[in-house]
Amino acid sequence: MVSTTTKFAEDKKLGLGSATTQDGVVFTYSGATPGVQPEVGSVLFVNVGDEMYLRRVDSVESTAQGLVVRTSDGQLSDVLETGTIDTQVTLFDVSEAALHSGSGSGVKTTRSSHSDGSEHYVMRWRDDIFTAKQTNHASKDNDVEIVRGMRSGEHTVRVKKGSTRATEQSAEVKATVGFKPSIEAKVRIEGTDIKEAKVIARGELRAEIGISYKFEASGSVKKEFELFSRTFPLRYFIGGVPVYQLTTLNVKAVLSAEASTEINAEAIANAVAGIEIGVQLNPETKTWETIPPTPSFDKSVTVDVNVHGKVVGKIRLIPNLQLEFYRVLATDISIEPFLTCTVVAETIGHADILESHGYLKTQLTQFDVDLQAQAFIGVSLFKLPILKKTQIWESDKWMLFSLPKLSASGGSGEVNESITLSATTEDGKNNPFNDGSIKWDVDPKEGSASGGKPGTFTAGKEGTYTVFFSGHSRLPDPFGRQFAMADVTVGPEKEKPKKPDGPKASTNGDPHLYTFDNLAYDFQAEGEFILAKSTVPNDSFEVQVRQKPWSKEQTGVAVTQGAAMNVAGDKVGFYLKQKPVSHINGIPQELPDGSITPLPQGGKIFRKGLLYSIVWPNGGGLVEVKDNNWGFLVSTYISKTQAGQLIGLLGNGDGDRKNDLVMRDGTPLGTKISFDTLYPNYANSWRITQQESLFDYAPGETTETFTDRNFPRVLSKANGLSAEQRANAEQVCRAAGITDITDAGRILLEDCILDVGATKMDLLKCCQPIQKKVLTLLIHHHRHWVHRALDN
Repeated sequence: MVSTTTKFAEDKKLGLGSATTQDGVVFTYSGATPGVQPEVGSVLFVNVGDEMYLRRVDSVESTAQGLVVRTSDGQLSDVLETGTIDTQVTLFDVSEAALHSGSGSGVKTTRSSHSDGSEHYVMRWRDDIFTAKQTNHASKDNDVEIVRGMRSGEHTVRVKKGSTRATEQSAEVKATVGFKPSIEAKVRIEGTDIKEAKVIARGELRAEIGISYKFEASGSVKKEFELFSRTFPLRYFIGGVPVYQLTTLNVKAVLSAEASTEINAEAIANAVAGIEIGVQLNPETKTWETIPPTPSFDKSVTVDVNVHGKVVGKIRLIPNLQLEFYRVLATDISIEPFLTCTVVAETIGHADILESHGYLKTQLTQFDVDLQAQAFIGVSLFKLPILKKTQIWESDKWMLFSLPKLSASGGSGEVNESITLSATTEDGKNNPFNDGSIKWDVDPKEGSASGGKPGTFTAGKEGTYTVFFSGHSRLPDPFGRQFAMADVTVGPEKEKPKKPDGPKASTNGDPHLYTFDNLAYDFQAEGEFILAKSTVPNDSFEVQVRQKPWSKEQTGVAVTQGAAMNVAGDKVGFYLKQKPVSHINGIPQELPDGSITPLPQGGKIFRKGLLYSIVWPNGGGLVEVKDNNWGFLVSTYISKTQAGQLIGLLGNGDGDRKNDLVMRDGTPLGTKISFDTLYPNYANSWRITQQESLFDYAPGETTETFTDRNFPRVLSKANGLSAEQRANAEQVCRAAGITDITDAGRILLEDCILDVGATKMDLLKCCQPIQKKVLTLLIHHHRHWVHRALDN
């Protein structure tokens, strides 16, 4: 409702034309119609270019320059008793829209360029009801240069400081900002009272922010610069009363960087944030309340770097929105996403050594790129701050990019021994470690290392070696290569167990036996048996095994859980899952890893990890007992003098496999025997008596404690598995590298399928909780044993 007591007029409609002003108080009309002037005390809507002022006329004077009107502040409530302003304006990219507007759209477009490289765009709709302007800034002075890019909104800003031939400090930002917010404004007036007022900005902020630094010596730079500004004057009428609304968006950037030494670094981040922010008037308290923003960032980052030294840099992009009515009531909203980048490169330990390998002397120790955002808001009336510019929100720090973390650990061993090196990597944020970039280097060069995670080290000389584990992430080699170091101690080569000059036999798995003459067969009986025993006069060589069912539910599969032997008169035993595992002459005895333990009668026990090697004096035999946690693998080596003069489950070793399977009384069984022949007759013939036993027993136990003459109750063969069991087991075995390419391989594959299918054992997980698990599969092919180690 228009006031009936206060007169008002718009200068152009009155015939005054457009005014000029220096201070927004005194207005001069050089082209006023003679005899036309505003009435003192009335409200005058003053047009100055594209802007409009709401003023109360205090005096009018005709001068040589024209009609001079002196004014004071006016209010919309002077001419409107009631009224509502409700608008929504989208602050589009004017330069982009101007290039695509057609001649028949009713829009007049102008474009002008300036000598400093800036460009100015104006779009006017019919009757000037709406005008849009945009300036893309470009400038150059002694220390700052702003260059517009090829894409809309793209600017490159270079800041230099102290540039001489000797030193140069510079920082550069390349920013592409896309921000097209929609400004919603609503003001409801009743008399002299504002009953409702709110200003809300909604939109999507897109910013591609790039920062780079170059410092030839320590220094710092800081610069603030404007990238672009957009203004949107809007005129409309309420009951015949003209309303002027001016919406402005300007985007500036603040760039700062400090470096401690020579630096050349670059970081680029892409940020997208949906934003809603604003203020509204509380009509009861007459105070302005903020509407806090809720931007959610969806970001990706790519980084390239060439760096020495340390730099800490920051760039802030500040889109600032201002909404004014007649330059009386104004709201300022600013949203400041800012990127921080900290890059540290340090001299590596043993830098000179690495340089001799062709590396840089420095490595990146920090490359952190983080993004945050802050929001500020303020309200003023007649240029008096009602709500001072206040920070109302700050986002959490969101890491865009960081370096991987590398670690390495060495070990110890002896000359010419293969030593395992451990290495771990933890991916950086949006920056995974590249496993294909792994390298191992060693100093001094008498040692060598190779592999990935883990690696392997060997050296032909005693000493302490430094191993370097290195690799890079998305940052390119060589600048992005990171290092972790560890020491390896190599001691003198120790005595090794010497294998006799005769053949070898073994029992492994659920038990698969391979005789001295290369005959393979399965033996699942439960109890204690003679594995091999010499019949040579005065030769006490003998090996016995204890076999137990794999589980209570399993009625056809056994495993070796004990081994005992006579070593030139000394009794040595090994007992699965006992602590300690080893017994010597009836006494449990822990044998340290890497130790060599002499026996009273001249034999020795060598321990290396989970492998125990028992050596008879004078080369009279060697037995290896491998503790696989679920069972023992027992390998037996004999001398040539013993060959052909042995009895037991492993045959006689005379070179003829056809006579390997015999009863204890000498009855031959041939090479193809039935289940009923093996069990119980063959098994019982090689069972030990209590007097023959080399095992140690707990109180109340005898060999009969471990005997079940009715086991196995069924024949366990791979073809006895269900189709599904067999298929799953075969898949596991083939994945472990066991194939049926050769005759020996076919035998081994069938053994493996039985092991896995019957025991549900995964070859790659069978030995937990042992950290270093090795399943040794013994394959006979053309009279040679092939050892396949599966390392998990």
